[in-house]
Amino acid sequence: MRAMTMLTVAALLVAAGLTAADTGSDARQVVGRVSAEIEADLAGVGATATGAPPRGFDPIARAQARMTDWTRVPDPQEPARPPLSPPAGGALVSGPTAGGMVSEHFARLGATLTFPAQAETARAIRRMAEGRVSAIPNRCAGTLREALGWGLGDAHRWTALPRRGYHERPRGAAAQPGDIVVWPFSFGRRNSQHVGIAVGTASGGRLLSNLSGDLGLSPLLPGYRAYWR
Repeated sequence: MRAMTMLTVAALLVAAGLTAADTGSDARQVVGRVSAEIEADLAGVGATATGAPPRGFDPIARAQARMTDWTRVPDPQEPARPPLSPPAGGALVSGPTAGGMVSEHFARLGATLTFPAQAETARAIRRMAEGRVSAIPNRCAGTLREALGWGLGDAHRWTALPRRGYHERPRGAAAQPGDIVVWPFSFGRRNSQHVGIAVGTASGGRLLSNLSGDLGLSPLLPGYRAYWR
């Protein structure tokens, strides 16, 4: 399977005219990452008794449709997304965990996310993880507004969350899965404003947000305020 997907993706990269310079990384790294995602897709849709994917599933078409995301050149001024891996064995994971949490695997992100099942942010997390909201660059607050169904204006204005019944965690306390996380002009090297939702992953806490038009996961950088309800 691994050899098949490696060859498939290599052929797609050549057909698309993409080089290592186009992808912003070593071509072998791109092929390896895309191959792993295709294998995760195959595992997620199940397999027949012979081990083959079910009829109608076309990994070539899936790869072509997602080639833009896989080869996107990151903004050098923004922190890079952490590398993500599918769950062990590539199996689809969905089910309750201790403490009212739920863990669900999202093929689009190639990651299993853990978050409070009954929190107001649970629906927003699913909508964002599945890509069912817009991701316009520099409009992180707009993306979160779509996901939640309500908003508070620009990102720095979300520090007013206590007016909606949210509680601010003590300064310096780590954000917990399901928290809305706000950077009021304290995000990254440029001290910009940013807002998103904290989630749990196999690698620890991560931020789910629209970061410069990239709707996905990134590290929880210092300087944030976390709100829960």
